[in-house]
Amino acid sequence: MHVVVYLDVLFGVNLLMNGMVLACMKLFLREKTTWVRWFLASLAGAGLYCMVFFLPFRKNGAEYGVYFILTAAIMIKIAFCVKKWRKWAAYIGIQYGIASVLGGLMNGIYYGIHSQEPWQSAFFAGVGRGYQGFGTAGFFITAFFAGLIFYFGSKAIFYKRQKDDGRYQVFLRLEKQTGTMKALLDTGNSLVEPVSHAPVIVGDLAGLSELFDREEQEQIKAFYKTGSYKGERKIRLIPYHAVGVTSGILISYPIDEVVLCKEEEPIIRKKGIYLAVSPIGISGDGSYQLLLHPGILS
Repeated sequence: MHVVVYLDVLFGVNLLMNGMVLACMKLFLREKTTWVRWFLASLAGAGLYCMVFFLPFRKNGAEYGVYFILTAAIMIKIAFCVKKWRKWAAYIGIQYGIASVLGGLMNGIYYGIHSQEPWQSAFFAGVGRGYQGFGTAGFFITAFFAGLIFYFGSKAIFYKRQKDDGRYQVFLRLEKQTGTMKALLDTGNSLVEPVSHAPVIVGDLAGLSELFDREEQEQIKAFYKTGSYKGERKIRLIPYHAVGVTSGILISYPIDEVVLCKEEEPIIRKKGIYLAVSPIGISGDGSYQLLLHPGILS
């Protein structure tokens, strides 16, 4: 039995599916990439997949599997510029997981339409029967709706996760002083530096001891008592309004670098942010020392 393979069709289908998988990875992982890198990664994956027909591999052999794992690794490297090998390996697993989910959704949509009974849909998908008589247009429509379901599902998961978990580990650098502390995303924080309109994050004095020596801490305390500041660092005064307070002034410092981390992995690196120092604690239980401005996440 001879099977005719049309490489142009095979290439086009793989280009589409690779693009869908990488787009879903970007959405699911909240990763950064450009449209050019996304397209080049999809193109590389489709080309490498078509090349396998010209290589002396045994079907279902070990080298066959290694080849496709390397193909996935190359696509991830191009799309997301991953450097750490552990993250790289995790992304390969996630890529295959998302591809499996999309394939399952496509099977469910196709066999759900063409089968009268639910058990028939599960059976046909399990035995891997192809999309017989569905045509190219039908395949693309099925892929589109599968991607749409994944998109809205990922959006719902992300917003729930964002709502439940707005805590970060934050690294701050102020001149030669550095410090790492815990922070909470405060969606109600609208403080900006009046001149540059740069976002302002708020920390309590006790929690910022790594950034300020004892002399600087005394200067900050003196400012809130007398309104006079005799320190040598550049400061900005940030006006604010709060519940129960008609108005007030916070002393703030231009931060040289702010790095937000999740599970010890840097996810956002910013400059041009101001750090306002509160004379009182901002967390009742001491579980965080900073309140983040929402603008720092953009």
